[in-house]
Amino acid sequence: MLSVLNIGPIKIQLNQINMNQFTQLQTFKKSFKMTVKTLFFLIALIAGLSRAQAQLTVTVTNSGNTLPNLASSYSSLASAIADLNAVTAFSGPVTLTCSGTSETAPTGGFVITYTAATTATNNVVINGGNTTIRAAAIATAGGAATGQADAVIKIVGSDNLTIQNFTITENSANTVEGALSAQRMTEFGIGLFAASATDGAQNNTIQNNTIIMSNGATRYRNSVGIFSTSASAHTAPATARLATSTAGTNSNNKIYGNTISGVAVGVYFVATPETVTVQESGNDVGGSSLSTGNTITYGVSNSNFDMTYNLASTTVSIASGVAFRNGAGNNIRFNTITNVAALTLINAGIYCSASTAPVGITFTNNYSDNTITITQTASVANTGIDF
Repeated sequence: MLSVLNIGPIKIQLNQINMNQFTQLQTFKKSFKMTVKTLFFLIALIAGLSRAQAQLTVTVTNSGNTLPNLASSYSSLASAIADLNAVTAFSGPVTLTCSGTSETAPTGGFVITYTAATTATNNVVINGGNTTIRAAAIATAGGAATGQADAVIKIVGSDNLTIQNFTITENSANTVEGALSAQRMTEFGIGLFAASATDGAQNNTIQNNTIIMSNGATRYRNSVGIFSTSASAHTAPATARLATSTAGTNSNNKIYGNTISGVAVGVYFVATPETVTVQESGNDVGGSSLSTGNTITYGVSNSNFDMTYNLASTTVSIASGVAFRNGAGNNIRFNTITNVAALTLINAGIYCSASTAPVGITFTNNYSDNTITITQTASVANTGIDF
């Protein structure tokens, strides 16, 4: 008698075998299948753990220019930022360069808070090296304990810092959109915040990053690519904490060469109302040539913006490519701004407003050389530049 036994890709011919031999072969077949299944399970488990624990490697150039000295390298961006925040003095420039694939931010974001004095030459650069950083997974409704002020990166009162060459994304696990109290999403790709009423985030540069703040079909109504406020704290966004001096404003920050999408608003600056003694100025979105302009696609959601951030006396909730609330002497130039074609809300390519008219000061805003494309099928107001 001739029989054939298939074991996966193995074919065994059985020629006049007895029942004992056949039973042994059947046992081997079961064992073989279980071994293959176990192998595939272990491979999948290891791959999953690798993704969950993936971190960037950070190499520090000029680590000796800090006190205390930074290490020459770090096994994660989070650990490098923790030591950067502890620096008490800078004697020269410092560059942190990332390599690897990706890293997930801690809850609330990578928060940069160093207070040591810096200058245009004694500065800090964090170079993403074309790596990816993503938002933390948010498990509770309403966002993290930061009061709906989640971000991938936060700059809190630090100066002369450059953030460049990152891909910044929402976490794929964050898919619950809705009103601010119910959502489980990330508000900001990068957020700039004043540390106090007299310590703003100034002279920072955010350049050449790709920022994507929505997950496919999950489009968050309060998502902002780059956000700045000197009108409230990052830990209590709904409560006013206005700057009491120009030192407490977020002034002279540069937003250059970024590609921003998946957002309700591309770039959004909120300032303390301008007075003779408190002036937020010199913020520059786009620079002086096409090479420094930003590419912004805004209006990702048809649900109204409902963020509880104190917006310096009056709530502004309009989808826009670039928005300024208060502030003076700002530059918006050479940007390519486009709305999502399916947008049905009132919107503007560039939107600037003030809660109170500035008194006793003279300033010039420059909004020019922008390419703004608005596509709209609903009967609502659409404006290229509204100021």
